Amino acid sequence: MKIRIRTLTPVWTGGVDGKCDKLRETSIIGSLRWWFEAVVRGFGCYACDSVNEKCEYANKEENICAVCKLFGTTGWSRRFRLEINQSFRAIYQGSLVISGKRRSWYYPSGLVSCDGEFNEIRGVLPVSTNSTREKSEKEINIDVDSIFKLLFTFVSKWGMVCGKTAIGYGVVEFEDENGKPIKVEEEDVEAFFNYLELKKNHGKNAENTYKLTKSNEMFFVKFRFDDKNIEKVIEKINKKENIKQFPKIIYKCNGSTENIKSTEEFIRRLKDCYGFVPSSALIRKELRNRIRNKWSNNDKLRHFLMGNIQVNKNLQKEDPTRFSAIQISHIYWTGKNWELRILGWIPKDLFKRYGVERAGAMNFIKEVFNDAEFWNDSIGCIPVSNSSDKIIMEYPDANWNFIDFGQLSRIEDINKALTEMVKGDEK
Repeated sequence: MKIRIRTLTPVWTGGVDGKCDKLRETSIIGSLRWWFEAVVRGFGCYACDSVNEKCEYANKEENICAVCKLFGTTGWSRRFRLEINQSFRAIYQGSLVISGKRRSWYYPSGLVSCDGEFNEIRGVLPVSTNSTREKSEKEINIDVDSIFKLLFTFVSKWGMVCGKTAIGYGVVEFEDENGKPIKVEEEDVEAFFNYLELKKNHGKNAENTYKLTKSNEMFFVKFRFDDKNIEKVIEKINKKENIKQFPKIIYKCNGSTENIKSTEEFIRRLKDCYGFVPSSALIRKELRNRIRNKWSNNDKLRHFLMGNIQVNKNLQKEDPTRFSAIQISHIYWTGKNWELRILGWIPKDLFKRYGVERAGAMNFIKEVFNDAEFWNDSIGCIPVSNSSDKIIMEYPDANWNFIDFGQLSRIEDINKALTEMVKGDEK
């Protein structure tokens, strides 16, 4: 299967030296694996902790989970090969730094996609490190194309990939050879769920992975903005109290460089040349304030939801640096309209971890997203809505833009919702 990657916001794939100079296959594969793990667990199957407790083949195919069977593990090679042939480029020199009351957000350049050769992903037979492996085990069928069609489409419409997704990076669209979004057919969905059904009776209990991200504990939401509101967002970002530093050199689409004299000029270049507006920090800042005001004595919950950087190494055990459970993209141009996506993992045992019921946390999140004052305070405008009195419409209502998988208790309902997220017209 040939694909192109179209970046809607920059992608970040840092190397060992911390520089983001090219798009690495390992970063894309790692992101796809993370999403597949979350979906598999949400379906009720076991998916191992690929960082701390990865499956080991040990001459038995039944030892490996549904994810490792496709993405590989010790003694069992990946069932696919991904080749990145497309070129990607940096977009500016230096960093954009947006100020907050207690910290600042640093936005290094990241990469955007260029026209060029197609990337290719193709299924291959696994080659075991153990030469005594039975031939019949090599021939176990996996419909690689169907699984990746669904994964690519899900990530294109609702997810993010690679690094720095918490600060707005990583929104991409996977396109086919005709430059169109990859289309998921009925047979692809059927093949996807059939594969998971085959691995559902894995020897290990899926509940053992309660500390890991599951799609049936996640929420997804999209917002759209019209052109006149984008001007208000630019005005809000451009305020002196928001900008601490901006890049003085930007790389144009033709490869030439341009000197930048003001923040507004910089933001407009990102909008006009690369189709995104660096709005994530302003939304994160206001959401963090709302969470702090709501649960003023619960720093651990706030750090879980919005992330935490512990600069004091002596306090790492007590209050360690952690990844943000809520991811907020920049506003980006889809080719049809301006859009923003937010996703988050709110585990069902939130009360056990942080003393707040999941239902209460989700109700608060929905109230914030439905609050016009929240949007005006953060980015200076209100998203476009199909409702006269609501900004978000919840699945399965008509014209829904918000779905909370944690409210779907039956596997059949989760399957139906996932299918609707990857098929039909984009929400």
